[in-house]
Amino acid sequence: MAESKLPRIGYFFCVLGLGVAMLSLLPGIVPPGDFPWPIFVGSAIYFPGAFLAFFLTKGKDRNKVFNQLRFIRLGFIAIMAILMIIIFRA
Repeated sequence: MAESKLPRIGYFFCVLGLGVAMLSLLPGIVPPGDFPWPIFVGSAIYFPGAFLAFFLTKGKDRNKVFNQLRFIRLGFIAIMAILMIIIFRA
């Protein structure tokens, strides 16, 4: 049986949503003091992608998808930490 492509589409939406949420860190996109809309827009993109990836897999593959989503989030947390260090050192 062929593997479904829907979980990969869900991963794409997760990465896209977290990327949009990271735009709120850029002062050119969201000036200091303004409401950070990219965080909420990115979350609105991330959550359907995570649900798509998680709930459309069956059986033991669901744990694998959950771990991959966790590593995607950890990767973005690492990128945000590096960016914050670079921004605040300048």
